[in-house]
Parts: sequence; C-alpha cells; structure tokens
Amino acid sequence: MKILFLIETIRPNGAERVTSIIAEQLADMSHDIFLICTGFEHGEKNQQYSFTKNVHVEFIPDISGNRLYLLFVRIHYLRKRIVELNPDCIISLAQPRSLFMISMAQIKSSIPLIFSERNDPSHYPSSKIERLLRLIAYWSCDQIVFQTINAKEFFPLKISRKGTVIENPITNNLPVVWNGVRKPYITTFCRLAPQKNLSLLLQAFALLSDDYPKLQLVIYGNGEMKNRLEEEAKQLNISSQTTFFPHSMNIHSLINDCLMYVSSSDYEGQSNAMLEAMAMGLPCVCTDCPCGGANAVIQNGINGLLVPVGDAEKLSEAMRYMLTHPEDACQMGRNASTIRYERRPEQIAKKWLNLIIKVTSEDN
Repeated sequence: MKILFLIETIRPNGAERVTSIIAEQLADMSHDIFLICTGFEHGEKNQQYSFTKNVHVEFIPDISGNRLYLLFVRIHYLRKRIVELNPDCIISLAQPRSLFMISMAQIKSSIPLIFSERNDPSHYPSSKIERLLRLIAYWSCDQIVFQTINAKEFFPLKISRKGTVIENPITNNLPVVWNGVRKPYITTFCRLAPQKNLSLLLQAFALLSDDYPKLQLVIYGNGEMKNRLEEEAKQLNISSQTTFFPHSMNIHSLINDCLMYVSSSDYEGQSNAMLEAMAMGLPCVCTDCPCGGANAVIQNGINGLLVPVGDAEKLSEAMRYMLTHPEDACQMGRNASTIRYERRPEQIAKKWLNLIIKVTSEDN
C-alpha cells in the first residue's frame, strides 16, 4: 500500500513526532511511505527528525512571494505530486490552515483523506477564520483521528461520527527507567509558548524554593516566551535556582535522572512530553487540562498527580508531596512507566493501518 503523509515541518514538535513514528512503523510493515513537508525547505536543516531510507521525504522547493501567491504555489505543488504519486491514502496531522490547503489540493481526487486533531479544539486555534477553515477541512475529509474522546465530542455530529480515537505512540528509543539516586531537579520540556503556562510553574516553584535551596528548576525548550519567563524568574527571586536550556534532540537522556517532571499547561491535545516522562518512570505532576489528555492516562495518586489548571498553590503542594514522600513518588513513577508498553509504536501503528484499510475499502 502506498501512503502519503503531509505535515508542515519535521522539526521536533508533537505532531511531527507522532507522524515520524507512525510513518516509520508503516514503512517497517513493507508499505510505501512518502512524506511531503508543506512548509518550504529553508530552515529545516537545523533540527529535524531523521527517517529511515524506507520513508521518502521531500520539501516544497524554496520560493518567495506574498501569502496568497505562496498558498497557490503550495496547492499547485501538492496537487501535482498527489497525481504523480497516486497514493492509496493521504494522512495529515498538520495545523488547521494547512489542512484546508490540503483539502484544496486534493479536491478533485478520490483518494481517501485522513486528518488528525492535535490540540484542544475548544482553545486552538483562537482565530475565527482558522476555526472555519478547520471545519471545512473536516467536513471534506473521510476520517478524523482524535487523541481523546473529549476532543471528538467537541465537534458537531457530522464531524464527530467520522472520528476515531487513537492514542499517541511512545518512541522505542527511550532510556531505561532510572534506578539510581535522582538529581534534585524538577524539569519540563516543551515549547515556550503561552499555552504551556510556564509562568504557573515558576510561581509554584517559588512557593517551595526557600524550603529546598538545593532544588533546581530546569526548563528545556525554544519559543517566544523565553525572555519574559527569565525576567519573571528574576522577579520571583528564583533565577539562581532556575535554568533555561534550548530544546535538545537528546532530551530524554538529559532528564532521565531528574526528580520529577511537571506540566503546567492550560490546555493540550495529549502531551507527548508527558507520555515520555511517564514512560521513563519520572514522577509526574500535571494540570488536569482540557481536552482530557492528562486524565486519560494519569490516575491521581497511582501513577502521577493531577492538579487544577491555573492554581499555583495546588501545583506547588503536589510538587512538595513528591519531595516529602519519595517512596510514593518512586512508586508512582514505576506505575507510570508501564505506559511505554501500552503505547508501543508498532501497536499504535496497527490501529492507524486498520483505519487506513477501512477508509480505502469504503472508497472502493
């Protein structure tokens, strides 16, 4: 079977991570896999996922011009390549505006089209135009993959009945669960964006930092909020205990022996960072944010701790509990690590393949 994936970039972000895992697993099952980046090639060579030779990756050639012209170029290029490749199925985990563009490129084609919702649809995108484009794209596609049942149920019946919930896979190359003494580091890794509400994490850390002078908050990631967050750390008098590092392709090895992982997001689809931290056995504290990605996998007090969104005091209390109850924290981490077996890439890829077989059979 020939399968075409369309995604904006292959930088190390959540949707790209899932795309890379599923594409490679399907290639390992002897399917012909093609991946086209709908963004242009410039800037892609710095940090990106690498693929096996069985996944054929290409970029839209670099070109300059205004937005309307660039949109036309993308649609024309994709339409041409879809005709040339003639895949059995097209899959995209792209952003809403790109999903609309893909719909336009494929508009006269009978090739089945599967889209996937990658964020909390009630919060993202915020633009009314992009929400409209998303609806148009979802109306026109054949199937939609959601990360949680709450995301699926957000949409009108005409869209939600096309929906299937497929969990995010967890990469096979994570380090083994750490069994030694953990460093006194609280860590997180994510885009430094408003959605992640890292200000909440800084505030929560400030509430316990005086009691734990050797404790460090280590944040990995890139984004527009970095300068503002560094300034806020100074204002909270925790800059000496807080360090910001850029995202690293070696992130899992860097955080494997940390004391705990914390997610302070206001909303998520389902955080890949959270899943990977759990799989590595890190004690996890996460906000119980919409659209239910955290509470779909965390049983409070069993394999992690859930706290209300936006509540610095409750977040600080949960972090303090992990610090003062190390045996409980260790057990929660061990319990959490079983998710690496429940979300094996080959298992999740089979669910995607079953969906592909279903839509291609219906099309025929």
